[in-house]
Amino acid sequence: MSVPIVFDEWVFHDLGGENGGGKQEETFDLLVKLFRICDKIVMLDDSPFVTKWREFYAEAQTDLNRRTMSNYLNETIFTNELKIYKLAQEDIKPIPKDLAKLVPVSDQYLIRSYLKVQHMSGFIVTTDRKWKHKKLINKSMDIRMRDDFVKEYLK
Repeated sequence: MSVPIVFDEWVFHDLGGENGGGKQEETFDLLVKLFRICDKIVMLDDSPFVTKWREFYAEAQTDLNRRTMSNYLNETIFTNELKIYKLAQEDIKPIPKDLAKLVPVSDQYLIRSYLKVQHMSGFIVTTDRKWKHKKLINKSMDIRMRDDFVKEYLK
């Protein structure tokens, strides 16, 4: 059974090399593995995640290594309906007020997306430590930190 995973923009910061070559390689390996198994990336139309993907893809065309990665990811994942769980803004509900105060406004789209896929064992992977993780987890939300998730996923 495929699991929908809600990633935030750290994926593209890693792929772009902003967080070092080790994280770039790890994240690329993670996405290659995601392609090989049944999991899906949740993509909400007009979200910061989608915007960051488009920026990464456009900017990567000037660097051979990044271009190779972005073209591979575009062909295998980001344009592959079997690898994307696509959401339109009108498909998701507003964030409940009790959750809204636990996450910065700029990240609330992640919570909204998660709430749509939660029933399918979906989860969020983030690097954001500004979130009130313990309180979110107490509300039965499955939120995983990037480094722990990547280590476990790549085993």
